[in-house]
Amino acid sequence: MDDRQTAFWAVFDELEQARAFVRICDLRARFPWPRADFDFLLKELRDAGAIQLHAGDVTKQTADEVDNGFIDENGYRFGNVTRSASAAPSARKSTLSASAAAVSPKRDSPKQAAIVEALPTGTASIDEAQGVGQTAAIIEQIAKNAPTLADLNPEQLKEIARIVMTQRLTDELNSAVNIAGIDWKTELDKFLGDCKSQHTAKAYGAALDRLEAWAKREKVNPLSMDYADGDNFIRALRAEGRAAASIRRDIDAVSAFYSWLERYHKTIKNPIRGTRLRPERTAARALAIPTAAELKIILANANPIERAAISVMAYRGLRAGALPTLERHGERWTGNSKGKPIKENQIDGVTLPGVALEAIQAAGLDGKKPFGGLTTNAIEKRVRYLTSQGKRIKKSNQPRTVVSTIVQLCRCT
Repeated sequence: MDDRQTAFWAVFDELEQARAFVRICDLRARFPWPRADFDFLLKELRDAGAIQLHAGDVTKQTADEVDNGFIDENGYRFGNVTRSASAAPSARKSTLSASAAAVSPKRDSPKQAAIVEALPTGTASIDEAQGVGQTAAIIEQIAKNAPTLADLNPEQLKEIARIVMTQRLTDELNSAVNIAGIDWKTELDKFLGDCKSQHTAKAYGAALDRLEAWAKREKVNPLSMDYADGDNFIRALRAEGRAAASIRRDIDAVSAFYSWLERYHKTIKNPIRGTRLRPERTAARALAIPTAAELKIILANANPIERAAISVMAYRGLRAGALPTLERHGERWTGNSKGKPIKENQIDGVTLPGVALEAIQAAGLDGKKPFGGLTTNAIEKRVRYLTSQGKRIKKSNQPRTVVSTIVQLCRCT
């Protein structure tokens, strides 16, 4: 140890006393050295592992005290310094005494004595205890004799309060930094791209649009929503007066997205999980399937493309979502319904009845992919327009219920 270091440690010991740290500005004030020389010594001791540098609380320092701190080669500012465990044995013992005085009860209390005596000589932390048995003894002493808040004096309580506040602010800042690195739009596009069907992606997208609108209105960052925010969002949905099934669908979509985010970002927590505000399930409306006579009337009043689509759905039992993927391979037709291959008798692909093939041919549709140019939504809109209003069925003796039931074909089997 050279003269500079000897002088440094002498001043450090004097300033440290029973404090947990020494301010760098106080150290610098005791040495009439050029700033660069003092900074070089700090770097030298830091690189040797003799000291540890800490940011400190600049809000409790004057501007001059902040300026007289230390800025490292990466531009980080430090205000405090502590003796590290790798310093000389006498220094390590001194550090132990300072740490115990900072957070333990009064110096002569039995609890403090029990813990300090359990520590091996020259060790500044539990992690450095030599041997499993010695470490276990230390842990047991702390577990049985650790002080409570009632054991601390006012100064020690203030120190603990500052530590707790620092930890909370650190956690808050860490969360904000992690969230800042997440691009909501990018993650949303990935999530919707993973959906197995266009219909699902559209429904999920609409639900998340409502979430974004609510979050903007309430000035809430959707990436930092907690359980209370999740419940408030659901309350807002329920206040809109929409059907219970629609609200449940939106809630499930939002919950699915946050669960997906959790897989990639440990900072994100699903704010919907565990909520008790989901609307109760209501009895499903009875499925109304048109009779053969009703279907005949509907087909007679549909245009050729609608007639082809309705024929495939009615006579083959396919959903509207399967039609755009329908493709002919010899005598069989392959495709996907709700993200899964359509099958007949456990074999991939289905056969189409003659009446459906004739309707496709009469409509002038492509013989290999007849509905390839249409989307599920477009097909449903065509059928819904024909059936929900009944305007294109001219026969006055046909009840509206006949035409209103065909829309069920878009969703069944």
